[in-house]
Amino acid sequence: EDTRRRAGIGELTAAGGEEEVRTLIAKFNAPDARLLVSDGGFVEVAHEALIRSWPQLRQWLDADRAGLRTHRRLTEAAREWDEAGRGAEFLYNGGRLAVAAEFGVTHPEELNGLEAEFLAASLRGQEQERETELRLERERADTAERLAADRERARLIRKNFKVVAVLGSLALVCAAVAWFFYGQASSDREIAENARSAAQKSAGEAIELGRKAVRNAILSQSQALVSEARQVRDSKPIQSLLLAAAAVEVSRRQLEDRMVLPAAHQTLRDALSGVGGRGLIGHEESITAVAISADGHWALTGGGDNTARLWDLSAGDPSAKPLVLPGHDGGIDAVAFSADSRWALTGSLDNTARLWDLRAVDPSANPLVLRGHVSGITAVAFSADGHLALTGSLD
Repeated sequence: EDTRRRAGIGELTAAGGEEEVRTLIAKFNAPDARLLVSDGGFVEVAHEALIRSWPQLRQWLDADRAGLRTHRRLTEAAREWDEAGRGAEFLYNGGRLAVAAEFGVTHPEELNGLEAEFLAASLRGQEQERETELRLERERADTAERLAADRERARLIRKNFKVVAVLGSLALVCAAVAWFFYGQASSDREIAENARSAAQKSAGEAIELGRKAVRNAILSQSQALVSEARQVRDSKPIQSLLLAAAAVEVSRRQLEDRMVLPAAHQTLRDALSGVGGRGLIGHEESITAVAISADGHWALTGGGDNTARLWDLSAGDPSAKPLVLPGHDGGIDAVAFSADSRWALTGSLDNTARLWDLRAVDPSANPLVLRGHVSGITAVAFSADGHLALTGSLD
């Protein structure tokens, strides 16, 4: 049932000027009419009986009841936005904005100044959100392309290292052959010994030079990523974070001593502080692997303290009570979730992987230990259907 309500004079000035509206109100408020009652800057229908018994008014209300409801909500939202200092958090978006915008197009003459400003600000806000999303998508695409190029460079570096190793092996073979033939002649034993020593020394130097060249190339690549991350830290914080993470990963994954440039670690910390977020504190050593479950419920971290930790992202404070997954005898270098978020998989430098059932009463109890590798596990993954688990190792 329709009821009366008080309306400010400002709400009624969309169809005409304020003076024209006040003149019309005065006519309806005249002693011989008494259809409206005005009080200061507000006006309302004199009695709700008019709504039921005035045929013309009933016809107006029934003709566009949905539009009236939309207009009423728009009026209240615009007033709330104005009274709250016109903050962006009070603007329309999504479905409400679509309905209100359509009403503004079909009933432009019914909007007052405040309502029109509110609707325009909401449309601008939505457009800015779209532009921000597009910009972030472009940044992610650019970063992915750069990381792909970095991986290709790393592959070529490893290939060159193998070539150097082969050449070194050939040098050792040549040295052995030379030593054999020189050793056949007793009168030339001293010459053979000198030749063998020289060949071995040359081969060792060649291999060491090759290793140094590869190491320097990897460190240079990591330093280049650090420089790029610092350059875009203020203008593109998300891209800076990805580049800093890549700088750490390049050296950690590809160097035999797993050394990470201190500058890469510091740049990663700076990038993390620039994008906000909440710290998950608990590991006693460096965190070396991170994953998020597909349902967004869990975060999984693996560290050099030989433990993995499950963090409940649905909790009020995800960092308060992580679930520790113990059992590994070496640092954890790789973690993953199954697509249905039921299973977690950890890979460790103790040459084993462990499968954890997240739907168990205690997910940290009785993991399935996967053995077989003879060197540390550095990568783990699940198949899309969750039937297979894959592990990769330094062996």
